[in-house]
Amino acid sequence: MKKLFIFLFLLGMVSRGLLEGQPSTGSLYSAMGLGTIDGNGSGKTRLLGGTGIALPSVGYLNNSNPASFGAIEDLKFMFEAGFEGQSTTYTTSDLQQQFSSTNFNYLAMGFQFNTYWKSSIGLKPFSHVGYNITTSKYIEGTTQTYDTYFTGSGDVTQLYWSHAFVPINNLSLGINVSYLFGSIQQEESVIPPVTYKEEVLTRTKYVKSFYTDFGVQYTFEREKMNVTLGAIYGPGKQLGSKSEFSLTNSYDTIRTETVEDATKYSLPQKAGAGISVRSKNNNFVLSLDYRWEDWENVKLERMDAYLKNSNRYSLGMELVPQKTLNDPYLRRIRYMLGAYYNDSNIKYKGTAIQEMGMNLGFGLPLRGGTSSLYFGFEGGQKGSTNLGLVRENFYKFNVSFTLSDTWFQKHKFK
Repeated sequence: MKKLFIFLFLLGMVSRGLLEGQPSTGSLYSAMGLGTIDGNGSGKTRLLGGTGIALPSVGYLNNSNPASFGAIEDLKFMFEAGFEGQSTTYTTSDLQQQFSSTNFNYLAMGFQFNTYWKSSIGLKPFSHVGYNITTSKYIEGTTQTYDTYFTGSGDVTQLYWSHAFVPINNLSLGINVSYLFGSIQQEESVIPPVTYKEEVLTRTKYVKSFYTDFGVQYTFEREKMNVTLGAIYGPGKQLGSKSEFSLTNSYDTIRTETVEDATKYSLPQKAGAGISVRSKNNNFVLSLDYRWEDWENVKLERMDAYLKNSNRYSLGMELVPQKTLNDPYLRRIRYMLGAYYNDSNIKYKGTAIQEMGMNLGFGLPLRGGTSSLYFGFEGGQKGSTNLGLVRENFYKFNVSFTLSDTWFQKHKFK
């Protein structure tokens, strides 16, 4: 019970930090809808290319598929947290700019109600918005110009409670109930010549909504290997939201108004499938995922770009030379490698925005091998400089840890 109170305290502190906001992204491609969706899983699965649909939660928590929690060991209590640093270089045909940030990644705990019912509670960023766009236009009938600045910032956070049910051996059925909350601020500033007043239109959109998605995993046991098949599904949904508008000029506030949104943010229908191959002692893991999202049926307020269905392919591999406590420490380190290709949901001027990257990670055993510290690197590219677009070259550094303990166990000291 003490562990639970500690976790809830940390959850509250992290929630407060998220609500106060943080500069979590600087991508121009986050200007549409909810922004850039964070769907790459938890700390360890991020190092495996974002795979996880067919990976059971053996020794760590995998929030990519709620059915994975069916593998949590009996009487085990698990706690995880992760952080991420990012440096991005934005390149156009004639300009280059850099952005960097360090952010909270996720917080989660996993436990069992009984042998057939396992669960996990966690908090993680769901989407990020962060952009700054400048345009210049002529004042009609004159040779004078004025600048318009479009900026956006904010995050939507996901508080989830996942349940995995194990009706028979090797089969796990999962359901994930989430509460999405946060705010996204969009600001349009008109900077005219000195003879005119500066005007700023600010819209803050508040999102609060529940969402449910599902998953399944089934494991085929072989003599030397375990093969797991996994699948996930989430229905499309309109999110509840309201907007606050504020119009100001150089001297005062002209008007402030709060209204229910006529155009709601929407989540697409989504589905995914995966397969993993694991040695009996988990010294070797190979995983492959495919994810599809139906963005074509999601309406946007921006009309200069439109959404298309996205397809994401990812591959991950993990190797541990030796695993027993009697082996040298260096031979018990986990080595992880991953890669992914994302044909994203954005299409601009007929050009699809694509993203690709690679991961390299290490897992250091702690506390007799029941807990671990993970750290890894990711490098990738999104977009191109064609048709006046922006190419993003990014580098990320991930740190996370998994602490594992046993419920109701009394420690004896001699």
